[in-house]
Amino acid sequence: MKYDVFISCKSDDYNIGRQVYEFLTNYRGLKISVFMADKELRKLGIDDYGGIINEALESSKHMIVICSNPDFLIKDKSPYVYKEWHLQGKLSSGQKLRKICAIR
Repeated sequence: MKYDVFISCKSDDYNIGRQVYEFLTNYRGLKISVFMADKELRKLGIDDYGGIINEALESSKHMIVICSNPDFLIKDKSPYVYKEWHLQGKLSSGQKLRKICAIR
C-alpha cells in the first residue's frame, strides 16, 4: 500500500500521534493515506512489523516525526524513531521524504 504521510513517534507520544492521524485521515473528505504503526499494524494484523514499517516508509511521500522530548531522536532513547528519522538517504527507491519534526 502507498501512503501519503508516515507518522513516526515513540509510544510516549502516541496520544499526539493519534490526533494527527485522525485529523489527516478525516480532513475535509480528502483521501490522505496515513501510516502510523500504532494504528495501521492493528488493522493489518501482520507479525512482520519491521517489514511493514519499511514498506510504509518506502511508499510514503511525507514524514511527520512527533517528539515531546528531544531525547526521543537519540538512538539509545528511541531506536525506532531514530532509525525512521535517519533513513532519508537509505531508501531503496531513491526517493526523498519531505520531513517535518514537531518537538514540543
